[in-house]
Amino acid sequence: MILPWLLAKALLEVNNSMTFCFVSGSHTASAEKGKLMWARVKDKTENALMQLPFKREYNFRPVACCHISPQKIVGLFILLL
Repeated sequence: MILPWLLAKALLEVNNSMTFCFVSGSHTASAEKGKLMWARVKDKTENALMQLPFKREYNFRPVACCHISPQKIVGLFILLL
């Protein structure tokens, strides 16, 4: 929970009118009462990010990722803060 929140706080200092997109995962709910610990951590992370004053904030919860052939890696992007 700490790393995404710290990244979001740092980005807010740079530009407070941005839209923040967080890719979380399936089996999360905002109630923070899930049976699995990792689901509760994801819930807390999403809730903490929603409290930050971004222009907009979206939480994506993909259920599955499918490989589509043919694919090539065309570049590698690394964000350094």
